[in-house]
Amino acid sequence: PLRRQRQMCIETAFVITGSLEQFANRDEMKQYIEDRGGKVAGSVSSKTGYLVNNDVTSTSSKNKKAQSLGIPIISETQFLEQFS
Repeated sequence: PLRRQRQMCIETAFVITGSLEQFANRDEMKQYIEDRGGKVAGSVSSKTGYLVNNDVTSTSSKNKKAQSLGIPIISETQFLEQFS
């Protein structure tokens, strides 16, 4: 099962924004993603696979950019359900 989990994040780029509830901080979540083969970027671009934001209805610039590019905005809980 661990091998399959790691493959789920491979080559996927994530942007993390807002406050976290499941992870102690962004660095911990970044390490979790990288340990599974994913990448973490600081800003949303066409290469972003997912924007992780617990406030999925936020009007922040990152949310707006993700929406305009058609990038899924998922909560931390949704992230864990999909990538753990």
